[in-house]
Amino acid sequence: MPTRTTLCAAGALLALLAGCAHNAAPPVGTPEAGGSVPAASVPGAVWTRALTRVTWPNRDGHTAAVFRDRLWVLGGWGTGPLNDVWTSPDGIDWQNVGEAPWAARKAHAGVVFEDRLWVLGGGTGGTEQAHDVWSSPDGVTWTQATAAAAWSPRLNHAAAVFDGRIWVLGGWGGGNLNDVWSSPDGATWTRATAAAPWSGRNGHSVVVHAGRLWVLGGWGRPDPAKPEEGNLNDVWSSSDGVHWEQATAHAPWAPRNHQSAAVWDGKIWMTGGWGLNGTREGNLNDVWWSADGITWRPATGQAQWLPRNGHASVAFRDRLWVLGGWSHFIGGTSVNDLWSTGQ
Repeated sequence: MPTRTTLCAAGALLALLAGCAHNAAPPVGTPEAGGSVPAASVPGAVWTRALTRVTWPNRDGHTAAVFRDRLWVLGGWGTGPLNDVWTSPDGIDWQNVGEAPWAARKAHAGVVFEDRLWVLGGGTGGTEQAHDVWSSPDGVTWTQATAAAAWSPRLNHAAAVFDGRIWVLGGWGGGNLNDVWSSPDGATWTRATAAAPWSGRNGHSVVVHAGRLWVLGGWGRPDPAKPEEGNLNDVWSSSDGVHWEQATAHAPWAPRNHQSAAVWDGKIWMTGGWGLNGTREGNLNDVWWSADGITWRPATGQAQWLPRNGHASVAFRDRLWVLGGWSHFIGGTSVNDLWSTGQ
């Protein structure tokens, strides 16, 4: 499993401010991006920072959700694992509704299902991984659905709601995983497959789009026939969680892990992550979209927000939001800024 490496910060921030081109995606308006197009007219190209008044502490490895027409941020890693819950009606004013009874954690998964917030597994400190499942009708009162789900303890996994069930896919649990599980209630789990055709991975993204589950990138074995691990940029989809089809073995975006993905404006959107940043590994702040998971287009090679990984993204009130994350451009620390894009 990859670990963060604190890169030499000297000159990094200056290079960013100088506008150095460090991502694979061409900037909007270049011939490579399809001709001269005003950035403001390209969805995902121009981002606005939310001028927050009260906000949550810096963090990465958290989850974010849209629930009851509000934004929510749950747990993550700040100076240690967290179990606080924050909510906002607009992304500007945030309220801390308290600490949840689930153990403080990072790299967990979260979904909204049956009019409840859900938290699934994650890292509870050190090398410990969990496989408990919790839910709440209001973010304040939490009920444990199970202390030990049928899927093994893990972190850096992904979860989604699809076909009336909660799904858990892959992650890290002593090794990279590619199993797929689903549940109608968060307590009883059924294994759809012990080994999906996509390689075992963690730090990947999962979304639901066009009636299918989609798996994007992450960290695993780029060549299943070789033991070496690295960043991935393959894309897979399934109509049932059992049978999978590869949309592309190598999307045009740089292989990466700990990116974030969401569905917005009828498309899959992917933001940032950790991958090849020019000639070396580093945080990314490019933005890509796809209508079909096969053909990908860059909205921007360098968004206004700092390059980062371990952030969250959601679609909220007709805009795509990026929340928090970890960036080596400010000395290797997590952040608590919020950015959004939309027409």
